[in-house]
Amino acid sequence: MKPLKAVVIGAGVGGLATAAALQAVGVEVEIYERGWQLRSDGAGLSLQSNGIRALRTLGLGIDGDIERRAGRLHGWFWKHPDGRPIRRISLDPIHEKLGAKSYFVHRGDLMHALHAGAGTLPIHFGAAAVGFVDDGDGVTVTFDDGSEARGDLLIGADGINSVVRAHLHAPQPVRPGEFVCWLACTPFDPERHPHVPRDGYGHLYWGRGMRFGIHDIGHGRVYWWGTRNAPAAVAANWHGTTEDLLEYFHDWAPETRELIASTELCDIVAVPAQDRLPIADWGAGRVTLLGDAAHPMLPSLGQGANCAIEDAVVLAHAVATVPNIGAALRVYEKRRAARTTRMVVDSRWLGQVEQTENRVLIAARDTYARIAPRSVLRHTMEGSMTFPGVSAPPAPLPRPLTDTERWHWVADQLSPLNAVAHVRIEGRVSRDDVAAALSVLQRCHPLLCAAVEAEDNGTHPWWVPVSDKPIPLRAITTADPGRWLTEINTRELVEPLDSTRGPLIRGLLVSSGPEQHDLILTSSYVVADPPAMLALLRHAVALASRHHRTGSVEINDALDFFAIDGPDALLPPSHRGIGGVHHGAASVLRDQRTRLLRRPVRAIPDADVEPSRRRTQLIHRQLGRQQARAMVQECDRRGVGVRSVLAAALLTAAGRAAEVAEGRPHAVGLGIGYRDQLDGAPSEWDLGAFQAMIEAVGTYASNGSPWELAAELERDSARRIALGDHLASVNIMSMMAPASVARSSAAVKAMQANGPGHLCLIHLDNTEFPLEYGDWQFRGAHVVSGISVSGLIIVTTTAGLDEMTIDVSYVPGMVSPGRAEFLADEMIRIVTDCVGPAQSSQSVNDIVRAV
Repeated sequence: MKPLKAVVIGAGVGGLATAAALQAVGVEVEIYERGWQLRSDGAGLSLQSNGIRALRTLGLGIDGDIERRAGRLHGWFWKHPDGRPIRRISLDPIHEKLGAKSYFVHRGDLMHALHAGAGTLPIHFGAAAVGFVDDGDGVTVTFDDGSEARGDLLIGADGINSVVRAHLHAPQPVRPGEFVCWLACTPFDPERHPHVPRDGYGHLYWGRGMRFGIHDIGHGRVYWWGTRNAPAAVAANWHGTTEDLLEYFHDWAPETRELIASTELCDIVAVPAQDRLPIADWGAGRVTLLGDAAHPMLPSLGQGANCAIEDAVVLAHAVATVPNIGAALRVYEKRRAARTTRMVVDSRWLGQVEQTENRVLIAARDTYARIAPRSVLRHTMEGSMTFPGVSAPPAPLPRPLTDTERWHWVADQLSPLNAVAHVRIEGRVSRDDVAAALSVLQRCHPLLCAAVEAEDNGTHPWWVPVSDKPIPLRAITTADPGRWLTEINTRELVEPLDSTRGPLIRGLLVSSGPEQHDLILTSSYVVADPPAMLALLRHAVALASRHHRTGSVEINDALDFFAIDGPDALLPPSHRGIGGVHHGAASVLRDQRTRLLRRPVRAIPDADVEPSRRRTQLIHRQLGRQQARAMVQECDRRGVGVRSVLAAALLTAAGRAAEVAEGRPHAVGLGIGYRDQLDGAPSEWDLGAFQAMIEAVGTYASNGSPWELAAELERDSARRIALGDHLASVNIMSMMAPASVARSSAAVKAMQANGPGHLCLIHLDNTEFPLEYGDWQFRGAHVVSGISVSGLIIVTTTAGLDEMTIDVSYVPGMVSPGRAEFLADEMIRIVTDCVGPAQSSQSVNDIVRAV
């Protein structure tokens, strides 16, 4: 077959990295650059562990070339403007953990290293793109001189003022950072620079609305930069002199003035700090964006170049592994959107902190940097410095179930362990729309067309494909708008999916009016946990809406084509083998120590029910839009997570129901997602169960402050997560997984006696679920978790753009309906009280809407 050809607009860091990555997977590349040579101004930049790890995956030696050209970055040294130290922190422990060092490098050196790694690569200089046409078979780009270029795909890597972006999206102004940056590189001269440090640390001077940085970039060169708050217009058009800079920094440390004075004005680049609001959809068809064209960010984290390199590697992998160009580009975009959005948001927040002129905030900033535990600072930095990988490793079917998958499979045979996703659709929906969407989903996700085969004695289960069996879809017409809840309680939560025949998912469309429908997807937990079900539901309604509007939906409208391994097979190396045993044992000992010293109250069943007779039931509540938004705003104001506040409400409600003594410690299990910590960092589109459960302990007070209890739970859970107890729980479950149903009794008893599922909360952020597609509107998308034999009460809360749902799952007999209803209603009351009467204009009876 003729190799693919990519047209790349822009020969910056992102464009050159893209060319190298695409050529490494056999794609022909041509780059078009509006300038007349490779840009080398901007002096220097940091290339951190994530950028190095990303380049290393290409196997082109670019990372080694950079190491020879650059200066090492060993850590950060924060200082006051006059040079007095605030804090020095080494990054070497992070480098050792991540397996990659960090560097300061001259932009020109990085560009030449990337260009050399790309080999013989045509770069057309002086080519300013003015538009493009995607005709479905390829993309034709037009340039200002009338010439054209054509390729199978187009990548806009043309920076913050991207022409490609402008043709894809409505005009969006840049967002000023309200400060100007000066950047320069100068040869190091011991006589002219007697005070300039060259110890491999980034020296960062924090002032009032001003900053200065000094970095050794190797080969006898020093990179320095300065910032100063300024209105956007001034920052974008600074025309000062060296004397102006010396005046700005006249009372700063002597090394700052030495570097400014020794640099010619023509070698100082002045640029405005600016970014853009993140966008949800980068590209369309055969066109996509990359680097600053997709997600320009302020320079505070030093991650702009690193993110562009990550983009390039993930893009190349998607193009090489997904058999359709449009689908490959959408896979790339979905895998990069969340991380780059977080980088944009964090960079702006950090920039505001570092550039603040508020003296109180300055004192708080400097004090925090001075006294914060090193482990906390390093943990914060480690997130951005960790390359999440190109995707979770593919695991072709057939393959054996991993240990944790086997645990879920055994539990499901004992009593149905289903995850149920539901959304109300307002608009004209047909059964054919949903069926078409499910058909595409099944072709995209191998686990949706798989069954489980085992030995005659129930041991050694394997995933096997059953590609000839479509996802079953029922359709019900009724006059009862609450029929969906009846269906969940009478069938979806209580009837198992046949794992021996597959597929382990089914659909239901309940129509209670011409323009009122409820879509329900039910999956076995071994296939999808609640977050995965929420993503699957979002994907399904997007595809169904496409079918409704166009009459067809193709596989290139879908987003993924991989089956991945189970969670225990993807754990980081530190939690595998002997390391996994060590972490698991340490976690168990911490649990036992807490229970011995604090003796926390745990929820207990009203009566025992045989595992084979347990069936989950649901109590459903909704918190109205006004109250939900007010609660989120109050959480932001107080600096407490929404999950912690909801956990505090659940713990308090449970304590009131059980009449727990005042001041007693009370335990609650918290669902913790850990996809981003696994090898390959599975995205939300990769099916599987990637939720761990840890137990947090808070002090119960029937009429105490929910905020104080939430803060206590948040501290305890943060400590457990920092110690890796959520990952250790995966190992523990793996080690406890019974070989078969016949051998499950001991594991079930141990889980019931010691597991965190006695009373637990899973909180899902559903703010990415759209409120509408075309002429369809969506309300109350949420997920319900089944229980089976792994718990007593599970509360699943789902926070969307329009409201928040509170779903209490319980096992009748073990928990009475009255007790479950009390928990649901009491949680609503407690959350409402948290918001406060000044922000509440509705009564509790108005807010509590039992369907």
